[in-house]
Amino acid sequence: MAIDPIIPFGEWKPDSAPYDQGNKLVDVKNAVPKGSHYASFKNLSAKSLRHLPTEPKGAISFKNFNNSTKTYVGTANALYSFNNIDFIEVSRAGGYSGNNLISWEFAQFNDVLLATNFYDEVQKKDLSLSGNFTSLDGNPPRAKHIGKIGQFIILGNLSNSNGEFNNKVQWCGINNITDWSNNPDNQSGSQFFNQTGGGAVTKIISGSQYGFIFQENAISRMAYVGTPIIFRIDTLEKNRGTRIPTSVYQKGKLVYYIGKDGFYVFDGNQSVPIGENKIDNFFFNDLDLSNTHKISVGSQEELIFWSYPSKNSNGQCDKIIVYNEFNNSWSKLDIKTNLLHSSLSHDVGLEELDNIYGTIDKVDLSFDSPAFIGGQPIFCGFNQANQLCTFDGETLTSEFITKEFQYESGKVTRLQKISPIITGDSKLQIGIREKLNEEVKFQPELTQNSAGYFVMRSTAPFHRLKLITKGEFKEANGLQILEATIQGNR
Repeated sequence: MAIDPIIPFGEWKPDSAPYDQGNKLVDVKNAVPKGSHYASFKNLSAKSLRHLPTEPKGAISFKNFNNSTKTYVGTANALYSFNNIDFIEVSRAGGYSGNNLISWEFAQFNDVLLATNFYDEVQKKDLSLSGNFTSLDGNPPRAKHIGKIGQFIILGNLSNSNGEFNNKVQWCGINNITDWSNNPDNQSGSQFFNQTGGGAVTKIISGSQYGFIFQENAISRMAYVGTPIIFRIDTLEKNRGTRIPTSVYQKGKLVYYIGKDGFYVFDGNQSVPIGENKIDNFFFNDLDLSNTHKISVGSQEELIFWSYPSKNSNGQCDKIIVYNEFNNSWSKLDIKTNLLHSSLSHDVGLEELDNIYGTIDKVDLSFDSPAFIGGQPIFCGFNQANQLCTFDGETLTSEFITKEFQYESGKVTRLQKISPIITGDSKLQIGIREKLNEEVKFQPELTQNSAGYFVMRSTAPFHRLKLITKGEFKEANGLQILEATIQGNR
């Protein structure tokens, strides 16, 4: 197809039609969408030299009743607190019997932290006291999922002495997390979610007056109305839900999740597709479907990140797909993680840096980084050594690959000068082929001259361009063809 002298990158939409004029990018890697452009992104940087002994399976950070930041992390067999220097085991005596298929989930109720993994009794930790987790009193059922609605703890996808009930939720007595008696006088109770095809309960979304129950194929509102009903339940979605609990992310009044056919955002009334005709097909074709339990999600400002294992990753999360909620655009990152975590930073003084990094000379973050200021939202991830990290490491090398183009349809073109529209250093590779059924051959990398553009003599019927960034940049917008000539018919 013929092109304009300026090639704006625009949206990355790998699912769009091959000749969609609005889609100029074949691929984008290691950059994040920001407005009408892309920005660089940094790799993981270990926040502590210490690491967990095994893979993390769930984490929570919150401000305690005394306004201090607390972080807790679970593995298959243990629970830990993190003090910005080390992971301190706070498991009950004997540890736990979980596995890597089901994650820990947490909920805070006043000054008590609750944790559940389905295989063991619900755990509690009094945040006003030192000591370890213990089993929650009152004989609650074991549960895969936990949430808090008003003055109630809600458990979902349950197991007790009578069997397993994957479509059932149960709640404690009002303002009493040790009352699981199913007694209307205390407002404790339970409910089966029996709508046809709804499937298992897969997530509980917390709220002050109402919350939401996600099932495999349904989403319901659970609203407190008092006695005798206690909770009114309205099914809002009958064909949408999630089979991947770890893909669900609550951000304010919105809930992002991966459904059976793509990415969605739920606004409290309905689900809106956000990946349709953009990245849904790409994602599911790339995803290792046998390891979806390893997916995790977090956010940084307007960006939502899902870490996932690709088909060629041997079951390890090696990619992150990124969504900008402000302009509905996407990109992807090649970063290996074991868990993403939207954390809160802990207070760190200069005297503590030696303990964290070994020596202050090894600190690779700015001293005014949010990582060192207590209570600040900070996007974190665990690397594959199971260290808690921030995304403040080395800037990733980004790539932008344009679609195939002809400067004039049916003609052979010689490209001679191209300028990158980017606030940073970059290199360029020219991809050529004679016929559309041939392999694209990328030529050696070109460097910018002193005037800031690339000089080449590339003659072919079909061209595509690969821009490779080196270092940090705030805006990558596209490429401009400064000089090209038409050589004649093919």
